Amino acid sequence: MRKGQDFFFRTARAALLALATSAIAMGAQSAEQKITGSPANVDVKAGETGITVELIYSVTDNQQTTGASAKIFYDSKALVFKSLARADDLPKPIAITDVPGSESLDTSDLDGDDKTDSFANIAYSDFGGEFPDAELLSDGSTLFATVVFDLAETAEEDTVTTINFKGDTAAGFDFVSESTTITIKGDEIKPTITLAESSVTIEAQGPLTDEDNSQELTDYIATITVDANIEDLTTDDIEESSRSKDGEE
Repeated sequence: MRKGQDFFFRTARAALLALATSAIAMGAQSAEQKITGSPANVDVKAGETGITVELIYSVTDNQQTTGASAKIFYDSKALVFKSLARADDLPKPIAITDVPGSESLDTSDLDGDDKTDSFANIAYSDFGGEFPDAELLSDGSTLFATVVFDLAETAEEDTVTTINFKGDTAAGFDFVSESTTITIKGDEIKPTITLAESSVTIEAQGPLTDEDNSQELTDYIATITVDANIEDLTTDDIEESSRSKDGEE
């Protein structure tokens, strides 16, 4: 009888251990509600207006939930908030920053990025747990909102600024996001290309870097279509000279 009881208890402990391990594994794979900035990268120049970023919503296993919210963080020295609009296919938000000047200051650094200082907000709620309509998630994601900025007069050329997203989720979900990067370009002058009998001269002005661009030059040479000595031309034949932004040697 004792042996039978020992076997029973050993089996029960093994089953409980397996169940606990399974529960831990399931907990590690928590469900997520995600906001992705689209496009991921935007190039702009001084005076740019109407810089538009879409917030794309997705959720683990395309589950419907009781809602979601998103805060859009940005650097007010680089970007000027113009508007935030809900997606037409989603219900009326319970909260939205839709008027310029009504944004909030990020005094608590909620997004963990000390370069952003302001944020706009949008939130949806569905007590029936049917957010959003199932059809909207048939492709795995749906439009959540659209935010528009102008480039600020104080924005610095040849710098990068980031739009981040943070938010609240339905119970049992984690919030994840992918930011949008805005590259503020300086003045650009198109290169001058001169084709001689046995050489190609490329004159260009632009920001200087320490990057090794030899592969880029090699790829460019492959696109040149002339009947001279193009087949024998390599990056070793390219004479390099550096000029300042004002064109000085």
